[in-house]
Amino acid sequence: MRNPHVVALHYRLETGPDLILKNPEPVEHKTQAFSVRLADGHLRAEIKDDPATVADAVGELTQYLRSWEILTNLCYGSGALKWRLEDAEVVGGPPGAGVSDVLRGFLVPNGRFTFGVGGPHTLTQYPALPHRFVASPVVMSLWQRYDDYLNERERLTQVAWWCITTIEWSSGGRPQTAKRYAISDHVLKELRRLANVGDERTARKRFVGQVLRERTAAEVAWMEAVIKRIILRVGEWAADSKAEWPKITMGDFPRL
Repeated sequence: MRNPHVVALHYRLETGPDLILKNPEPVEHKTQAFSVRLADGHLRAEIKDDPATVADAVGELTQYLRSWEILTNLCYGSGALKWRLEDAEVVGGPPGAGVSDVLRGFLVPNGRFTFGVGGPHTLTQYPALPHRFVASPVVMSLWQRYDDYLNERERLTQVAWWCITTIEWSSGGRPQTAKRYAISDHVLKELRRLANVGDERTARKRFVGQVLRERTAAEVAWMEAVIKRIILRVGEWAADSKAEWPKITMGDFPRL
């Protein structure tokens, strides 16, 4: 008897209370590993690889759905888009073999991927597909910390510091980061500086010459905008590291 393998997965699209989808037209996308069709809030993902490589195909599909979620939530806020796994089409194996037999280890608890919408926003089409955005491990790390901040589980200074040090560490330093992601060195320096601004409650650390003060509303808005843009750019670079992306400069953000 053949081992069971997945030929298709079925998901239900869930949105947060601040994102409203109003009669969107179906959307489709195909890769070498899978094809998806989303209509009436239901997504069917057909796994096109043979049984020997189904694990890789499911992994690629999982990353694609995560990319879609993060990209949507960067545009609209935290909690906008979720995928709930509802069913699997399985062939082979003993009678009754199902998703739990085939996908164990590929899914987070409850088959739910949640990444994070300020609004309310009404869309007449589904959120944009992640054609040029990939939820790489670095993107996942940055987004999770920022999502924690949006849900009041993390301080902005800590998130900013994690963001700047993560991309610099993964790139080999600030000059390499600026070049790799086409981000102005001025933007990187300013985010680093503001990550060290805070009062007795919010400061990331103490250091010689420090003046404790509360961050201004303009500084908070600037940091939020920059962190989101950096996450987006890291995902863009992961999708196409050879592309010449427009340089991110201070002029792209609110004035301090």
